[in-house]
Amino acid sequence: MTMNETTAQVETGPGVTEDEALLTETTPEGDVTETSLATEAQEDEHEAEAVASLRGQLGEQTTRAEALEEQVTALERDLSSAIQRYRLALLDGAPEVPGDLVTGATVEELEESMARARSVVEQVRGRIEAETARGRVPAGSPARQTPDSSRLSAREKIALGLERL
Repeated sequence: MTMNETTAQVETGPGVTEDEALLTETTPEGDVTETSLATEAQEDEHEAEAVASLRGQLGEQTTRAEALEEQVTALERDLSSAIQRYRLALLDGAPEVPGDLVTGATVEELEESMARARSVVEQVRGRIEAETARGRVPAGSPARQTPDSSRLSAREKIALGLERL
């Protein structure tokens, strides 16, 4: 029986010491049982050993968790560095793509971002080529032509002739 199930009654009287009184307990039903202080001391000792063992295990697990956290931090730093190097390699392979358009924290995000950036570059390039084609001027100056004098008055024809001299 545990102490939770019993109520200890300490009765001291003439000829009964407190230790002797602790040897008897009364259960809630009123039954008197004898307990041994040595048994309780052994139970306490076992509990103390168990607590010490658990504390030791907790300390070991805490140390292991801290070491794992340090490893995770180092791996995250290495991953971030590798992703940045991959981003730079992507940009080196496509110099027409502005670096501002390529962002991401994972390889997949970088590749998606690069695909979108290439799409934007192609759209801009297409618009520029279309605009350039509309305003294209032939190379060189136009061929020289003599003015049509059939519609000119006599006075204008004389003035034109005098200019050519």
